[in-house]
Amino acid sequence: MSICKTMDCCERPRDRAWLIEVSALALFLLLVGILVAVPGRQWAEFALGLSAILLGKNAARFWSGLAVRHAGLAVGGGALAAGVAGLVWPESPLLGIFLIATGVVAFALAVREFTTRR
Repeated sequence: MSICKTMDCCERPRDRAWLIEVSALALFLLLVGILVAVPGRQWAEFALGLSAILLGKNAARFWSGLAVRHAGLAVGGGALAAGVAGLVWPESPLLGIFLIATGVVAFALAVREFTTRR
């Protein structure tokens, strides 16, 4: 059985967006679960998997006629760069810097959104 009770509900843009977002979240949780289950340090692989999920999610949004999320493109591109750097230069601090910068920007955007809604 599909997520939608009838496929015509998936024709509405909001429902397609929801399916894309839920699918991306499911892939992210699978990625984290697999990498946690396998011993060893795999930060570069995590960053590459994250970039594939985020860039793929935005590609699906684009092909579905939905607005592309620029933050997802930026984070996906940064994760791709950090993952490649982690594979080429394993002791690179780029992934850590990327994660810290992404967290700071996401927090700042959330605070801005919260304060402008009041």
